[in-house]
Amino acid sequence: VYSKAASLKLDSDGFLVSPDGKKILGENGPINLSEFFPTSSDSLNDERNLEISVSKKGEIFADGKEIGKLKIVKVQDLNVLENLSNSDFFSTVPEVVEEANRSEIDVRQGWLESSNVNPVQEMIKMIELTRQFEAGSKTITINDDTLNYSLQIGRFY
Repeated sequence: VYSKAASLKLDSDGFLVSPDGKKILGENGPINLSEFFPTSSDSLNDERNLEISVSKKGEIFADGKEIGKLKIVKVQDLNVLENLSNSDFFSTVPEVVEEANRSEIDVRQGWLESSNVNPVQEMIKMIELTRQFEAGSKTITINDDTLNYSLQIGRFY
């Protein structure tokens, strides 16, 4: 399963997971940060004591030390992806999925993907199209009425 979910969290076992609990893969399997947590009794499992960051190239750091890299893939043909949920996809042809070139990756920590649709602009376009449709419909009705009137006049001669 491939995901474009950008909001990640840690589960109770220290794995990096998506909002719905799916484990995030790194180059060497699921990313587990539990070994990097402080082990003193007053800070055990307290993620506020561990600074986790992700670089633009997908490298994961814990307190400044690189601990792994996100597994980021590139899909050659988007038509082979089936939508499983809002952000999860499944490839029907695994051969078209390949690991992305690190020089092409641009991960943004702290950013969430937003819609590429401007709802106000789309509403304006919809109103304009509705008005054009109504004007066209009215023109057809007027032409139809004119033709019917012409036919009625022609019957009297």
